[in-house]
Amino acid sequence: MKLAVTAAIFAALITQHTLYAATAKSAPKQPTKPKAYDPCVEALFEKRVDADVLQEQLYALADKRLSPKSADLSKEVLEIYNDVRAAKPKNLEKQIGKLVSQMQEHSIGRSEKTFFTKVGHLLISKDATYYYAIEIQRPEFFASGSLSHKGSLSMFFEFAPIHKAKVEGNPYRSKSLRGREQYFAIFNHFGGHKRIKAVSEVWLEGSDTYAFFKKLHKEGVDPKDAVWQGFTGKMAKEAGFTKAVINLENYHGSDKEVINWPRDEVDVEFSR
Repeated sequence: MKLAVTAAIFAALITQHTLYAATAKSAPKQPTKPKAYDPCVEALFEKRVDADVLQEQLYALADKRLSPKSADLSKEVLEIYNDVRAAKPKNLEKQIGKLVSQMQEHSIGRSEKTFFTKVGHLLISKDATYYYAIEIQRPEFFASGSLSHKGSLSMFFEFAPIHKAKVEGNPYRSKSLRGREQYFAIFNHFGGHKRIKAVSEVWLEGSDTYAFFKKLHKEGVDPKDAVWQGFTGKMAKEAGFTKAVINLENYHGSDKEVINWPRDEVDVEFSR
């Protein structure tokens, strides 16, 4: 009797295992998702174009060596080219030259091959140690960030030409780059506080942040308080930073209308 019961149990276990194996085999395999943040894996999920190909084909389109209907033309490059044309520049080839020049400038010194992705009216390039966003129609405007091996994040923003950045919303400002949006795009790209120990910034003479700091300083506000009242100070506070170290060694607060050279600057490091 015991032998019969044992055999029955064993047969039931084999049947259950067979059914489970069959179900597991027939179930569709779920796609592997990247971790919450991994810039190297993230790059594989993007629609990118090689920077060298992009630059070569843009120039070829501008001087008509390549037709927009050519089978050799990348679809992504054509979209970028049409975006430049949509702004109706006086000299298309010169405007493309400006765009390419900015791309090349921010590719110098990078250890990895450079790729760009079109996001709206922006071109964005990023890898494990670098982030760069440039406005396609007005390439003088950009936002960039780089992370050191010690976890120090350096950010730089250029959203308006020097001395034309005083009025919020004026026609000289970038229409596609938004300060808070780019600040946190850079911050989150590098993994937030998991990887970032501090944010280092240089406020150059002629920039919005420098002008605002100088204004507060001349009004008698303590520099240690003034650094938190500008745009990047507010962003740093929102990001959870509570400490600021300010270096005024290269700051003179000149009232001259012409930009000095070397330009005045305020060096700030935000940390927790």
